[in-house]
Amino acid sequence: MKYIAGIVTLALIVILPAGSWYYLQSGYDFRLELLQQLEPKGELDISSLHVEAGNLVQEAIDNSTVLVYNSALVDGKKIADIEDQFKNAMTFKTLAIADSAQQVNTVDLKLANGKSSELLQMYKAVLIDTSNQVRQWYKLDSEAQYEEVVEHLAVVLPRVPNKDIIPK
Repeated sequence: MKYIAGIVTLALIVILPAGSWYYLQSGYDFRLELLQQLEPKGELDISSLHVEAGNLVQEAIDNSTVLVYNSALVDGKKIADIEDQFKNAMTFKTLAIADSAQQVNTVDLKLANGKSSELLQMYKAVLIDTSNQVRQWYKLDSEAQYEEVVEHLAVVLPRVPNKDIIPK
């Protein structure tokens, strides 16, 4: 009986805290890796964006985390699933666009320095944060890339501030 008590005590004092530390450390490392992938890649020139109807979209993406995508090149059902998953996020929006010539074979986004990025023209979607910084480009050719979008959104979206308890 005293051996069982010793093993239980050892498990409570050493093994459980070590397991908890390992679990929390792996989550921390995962988040740090995602943050490195999501470093700002340049500010977006909002005036270069047009929705399919041709309207400017500045008011649609100001102070929002936006997934801008080319509606002709991506799977609409998967985008709808992403929208449904983040429907309660306070700043998340999706925006289907075409370039200014109404051709939907490229996503033509310009960075604020006035140069059109050739990289942006190769991708089907772009993640933009609340300060109009391009965080990541996506080709969205496989299911794994849609899952990557979900992971990145979970990191980039601002958290809802907790309400403070005010004593009376």
